[in-house]
Amino acid sequence: MKAIADRYVQLSHGEVEKTVEIKPYVLDDQPCDECGGERCAHRPAPFFCPHLSCLQYYCEKCWESIHASRAREDHKPLVKEA
Repeated sequence: MKAIADRYVQLSHGEVEKTVEIKPYVLDDQPCDECGGERCAHRPAPFFCPHLSCLQYYCEKCWESIHASRAREDHKPLVKEA
């Protein structure tokens, strides 16, 4: 979790050091983790929230309702690119 929070991890192997960016992998055809598809006619969830307090897939309706609060206004969704 620390690597996700920091977004970067330092890897060392002998004398070689690399800094690697940690990004969540967004999967295809995931159901909404909040409503299980009940609010979106069981269509795949288009949004993934990479914030440590979320780490979930959301349909549009659940994203709007869950992320409408001031506490989550800084959360930015990741969207699977075609």
